[in-house]
Amino acid sequence: MPLKQNKVKSLRRFLLLLVLFSTLSGALRKWFIPSEAVGNLVLFLQLMFPYLIILFIPVFKALNRKFSAVLIIYTLALIILALNPLNHTYFHGLLGILLHLGFWFLIFIYLSTPEDVPIQTLSKAFILLFVFELILGVFQYSLPKNHIINQYAVDEVTNIATVGSAVRVSGTFSYISGYSAFLIFGGLVLWGLARLKTTSWVILLLGGGGFLASLMNGSRSIIVIFSILFFYSFLSIPNYKIKVNLFLIMIVVAFLSIAFIGPSSLQFVESTVDNFMTRVESNQASGEQSKRIFEPLSDLQKFLDQENTFLLNGLGLGSTYQGANAIWGTSPYLAEVGYYEGELGRIFIEGGLILLFLKIFLFGVLFIDSNIPRSYLLPFLGLTFFYIPIVFNIYNLVFLFLGLAFVDKAYYLTSDRKNLRSDKQIKEHVKT
Repeated sequence: MPLKQNKVKSLRRFLLLLVLFSTLSGALRKWFIPSEAVGNLVLFLQLMFPYLIILFIPVFKALNRKFSAVLIIYTLALIILALNPLNHTYFHGLLGILLHLGFWFLIFIYLSTPEDVPIQTLSKAFILLFVFELILGVFQYSLPKNHIINQYAVDEVTNIATVGSAVRVSGTFSYISGYSAFLIFGGLVLWGLARLKTTSWVILLLGGGGFLASLMNGSRSIIVIFSILFFYSFLSIPNYKIKVNLFLIMIVVAFLSIAFIGPSSLQFVESTVDNFMTRVESNQASGEQSKRIFEPLSDLQKFLDQENTFLLNGLGLGSTYQGANAIWGTSPYLAEVGYYEGELGRIFIEGGLILLFLKIFLFGVLFIDSNIPRSYLLPFLGLTFFYIPIVFNIYNLVFLFLGLAFVDKAYYLTSDRKNLRSDKQIKEHVKT
């Protein structure tokens, strides 16, 4: 049963508040009230915020049988893994349940009732936020790393990360990873806007701004992911004439930039590219880049090679989460297992092979039931599975949900999902 109009409006306000809180709460932590107590409170609110969607959608009525069954099975499995006798405290397990469940709780609620989630109406707000973060990023990038605008949420962190001779941009977020998550969200919004036939100028400006912001952020993976999403954006434009116009506009803008943008602006762009390439070359020479690429597979191999009792069900949920360990202590078994930086490795530690197979299963359900064409979705979900943390990075949890829901809704509105599954069928349908 569709939601009543007042409920839809309330849900729209909730989604807007979710993205605003996720984007601006870091500014509160690092520029206005930089205390540990406030930081813990903000992190707790960030963790609980996604679950407030139940106030606007009657979850048990909205979820269809398939998604209800999947969430119930997954939640029960999480509870069992959280109660692992090897877990350090039950508080670790409770926090772990909230972390591991959040993204899937949101995305499966959306997929059950996409017609009731008015996320496409927030496109202007998303664009404004993106422009604001880009402008702020330019200021941060241009200022010295000891400037107050470049500080992190914790005063003890004095080693501000750099890319070449400039700082790695963090925007309004507490740390660099928040800005990285926002850029992935921006790329997904760009993809959805292209599908919704947004003006070519908007697509071009957001695409160019996103590339610049990705360079300033200094993350190689973000450059790759944003490039893929921009490519998807171009391919997803349903109107051939708009594609041609966008391509011509890109050529004109490139020419005008060289001719009239001015030496200072060109120098800024050039130095941004140089700084990024300096970081890439440095990481290639040190071997760090190869390590990052193959880290998920090496973590799996490392975990399987160990002769321990943790292989099947791990140490318990929340056992690797820094926030839980800072408050309630660290499990003595962690030293025996070893250190894993990537999310996949930490999933092995917290839930063993059981949690790994559950994650594979959930990604499979998302792949099958999304409205996004599978040829586009599969590579992106592959990158997400291995390289985008959606459990231990709350920003990614929220922004990936919002971005995927926005793209999915764009396809939902422009194609008949019941009858159309291939890219060719969707394109032919949109033309008519």
